Amino acid sequence: MTKEWYLRDFILDLSQKWYLIVVCFAVGSLIGWGAGFLWPPVYRADIDLYVGINPYRSLRDRYVAEAAQDEFRNIDDYKNWQMEQLNTLAVQDIFLEDTLSRLQIQDQAWNETSVGELK
Repeated sequence: MTKEWYLRDFILDLSQKWYLIVVCFAVGSLIGWGAGFLWPPVYRADIDLYVGINPYRSLRDRYVAEAAQDEFRNIDDYKNWQMEQLNTLAVQDIFLEDTLSRLQIQDQAWNETSVGELK
């Protein structure tokens, strides 16, 4: 005859052996800490940037097409033009120089980095 498994009995058994749970938690924590110490993680800075674009304006605003000196045949053309403008602005040397100087103030490791490397 097989013994049936009941959740209630299982929880009761675990509660009576709480010290095993604590020991397993402590051992797992030490193993994780040791692994992090032996193989340090690679850090990467990133930030989420939200850029709200209303592509439907491209169909109404003719001055945008004149400023872009391009004809937007569909909404994706307008969106891609906007993203290209934003990307061009973000990687200009004047902004990267300011970013690099702020990074150098925060951490001396950035002193050996040039604007070209940052770009």
